Amino acid sequence: MKGMFTKHYDGVAVLDGFILDVVDGAMNRITGPSGRGKTTLLRLVAGLEPDEADCADFKGRTVSMLFQEDRLAMTMGMVSNLRHALGRDVGLDAILSMLNELGLEDHDKRVDECSGGMRRRIALARALLAHSELLILDEPFTGLDPGSRRLACEAIVRHQDGRTVLVVTHEDDDEVLLPIARTIAL
Repeated sequence: MKGMFTKHYDGVAVLDGFILDVVDGAMNRITGPSGRGKTTLLRLVAGLEPDEADCADFKGRTVSMLFQEDRLAMTMGMVSNLRHALGRDVGLDAILSMLNELGLEDHDKRVDECSGGMRRRIALARALLAHSELLILDEPFTGLDPGSRRLACEAIVRHQDGRTVLVVTHEDDDEVLLPIARTIAL
């Protein structure tokens, strides 16, 4: 899958004809310093912002996205958050299994009682459980200790299910934990 992306904000180019060439059905890593446009690129690919270059290759694909912010309902429990977001597409057994896999066994705990790392894993569970052709993960390991990071990487690999994955990371050791087919530098 290949496409060109252009985006300006207030006349300033954030991305100007950037060519994104990813391996379809594989894990693709996007890296680069802060402020280079990685999140903007992901939002364009997901169709959350209009792309000035009108890239057709990525349009029409179903997308599941983990944002930099967890975007959870703080007064709801872990399971309730996932059930609310995923609807009837995903059963309770799958939700409980995913939470357990990510080391989140206290299913009744409210999100506002969870640590930042726990919240990140709940948000990751939501993205992994959603049915999609394209899985976009924007800094999925933020706030995770090494053990939780390993569990998250294992879950991502186990639940890739042939999807094309775009993952933004800043750590070089993520390439050891994830089977990266292509690294794209911004």
